[in-house]
Amino acid sequence: MVLRLNADKPGKTLRRELMSKAFAVGGMKIASIALSFIISLLLARQLQPEGYGSYVFVVSLVTLIALPVNAGIPRLLVREVAKYQVDDRWNLMRGLLRRGHQVTMLLSVLILFVIIILCSVKASWNIDDQWTLLLLAVPLIPLMALRNLRSSVLQGLRKVVQGQMPEMVVQPSVFLAGISFLLAIGMLSPAWTIVARVGASFVSFGVGTWLLLKMLPVEVHEATPEYEDKPWLRALVPFTLLAGVSILSSETIIVLLGIFADIKDVGLYRVASSGALFVSLPLMIVNSVISPYVSRLYHEGDMKRLQVMATKSARVVLVCALPFSLLFVFQGDRVLDLLFGKEYLAAHAALVILTVGHIVNAAMGSVGLLLTMTGHERQTLNGLLMALGVTVVFSAALIPLYGTVGAAIASTLSLITWNVYLYKQVYEQLRIKSAAWVSISRAS
Repeated sequence: MVLRLNADKPGKTLRRELMSKAFAVGGMKIASIALSFIISLLLARQLQPEGYGSYVFVVSLVTLIALPVNAGIPRLLVREVAKYQVDDRWNLMRGLLRRGHQVTMLLSVLILFVIIILCSVKASWNIDDQWTLLLLAVPLIPLMALRNLRSSVLQGLRKVVQGQMPEMVVQPSVFLAGISFLLAIGMLSPAWTIVARVGASFVSFGVGTWLLLKMLPVEVHEATPEYEDKPWLRALVPFTLLAGVSILSSETIIVLLGIFADIKDVGLYRVASSGALFVSLPLMIVNSVISPYVSRLYHEGDMKRLQVMATKSARVVLVCALPFSLLFVFQGDRVLDLLFGKEYLAAHAALVILTVGHIVNAAMGSVGLLLTMTGHERQTLNGLLMALGVTVVFSAALIPLYGTVGAAIASTLSLITWNVYLYKQVYEQLRIKSAAWVSISRAS
């Protein structure tokens, strides 16, 4: 990722820093995608569409249930930690970290109590029962929430590689080792797969805790915590809504498929959506790297370099996304047959439709990130609400008729709606044009 922000020394320094972190995070992200793909391939083949669909459905359901736990705290942490580091406000940073953990643990305990009681009453204790699988998966709620907190703090401190490592490398590596062991001893099932996922999340959480303690500035450890509860709460409300609506948008389709279609369609759709995510992989890498820098440049008032960063990163994203797009559109059926088997050829049409949405997402640039990292969460929330409305309406209308294809159409329309609206908002609020095709000299 080459970002020539300008010819002066600070620009070159920032460019080198971004490039080095982009390559490091990019390498980890590629490794993560490869590991996740191997996991999906292994589970899809061994559990078959129905068993794989049951596992995916339960994990998506847990993700939705966990919405209130992390709320918008991770996004708030990235932005505020980056700002406090610039201003050397270590007391406030320590206070924010403490408050974030307090809120997360309180909400985790409350939700765990409710879900455990409900599952204990409803579960039939059969290995194929959805309530039993859900009970096995509930430890993921606090583990994922606390891991996200640690990752967000490290990203805010510009320790992007360390912040991403537990989720990108540690968790999928341990998970793959776990399911490989289960397969070797003949015990691979949806239930044991969930147990392996919980174990991998616990290990990932432990590594994240160690990295945070190691990388946190000494000044934070020595500082007396100070609190700005009211400003944090005001900022947290839109961040919480953003996080909630974002997860709803991504997971609602899976849940609606499980309700209105066959559980087998859930497995087919997950395979298609996992493939299409390769198109958005470059954007995910770029967003992971530039998020603290967007906050920093905006806080310093350097809009010129922010514009250059936004445009050039979008161009790199689009160029890197095109090969996957062409492969899935023209050879997607062969890819599915070769990797997953003929049972998953029915996911080809959904893969092509989802690819269209993801290439639009890549071409429009880091629209959501630019808004949330510069204090314009409400505009991002409005876009997410519009996208969620499109998702729900078209999913409810199309899934009962067309199954995975209907779900893919709803997802693609939602993604395009989100990008078009937020692109307009980025220009109106920041006077920045984020798309790949924009001429930098004319952007302002």
